[in-house]
Amino acid sequence: MQKAAVGVRDVSFELGGKNAAIVFADADLDKAIEGLSRSVFLNTGQVCLGTERVYVERPLYDERHS
Repeated sequence: MQKAAVGVRDVSFELGGKNAAIVFADADLDKAIEGLSRSVFLNTGQVCLGTERVYVERPLYDERHS
């Protein structure tokens, strides 16, 4: 155990997250899109804060899909 411990370094693991974003109906849509684009693609999406899901409040979704 002592021999194996020689040269061992402190490490931290980037385990990723399953972060969601919520866009409310009264949101500034241009700002929401800009922020989401940044949070999804920052560091090629390889950070623990990368957004993986986007939930859009129903009135905003319906407005855009009717």
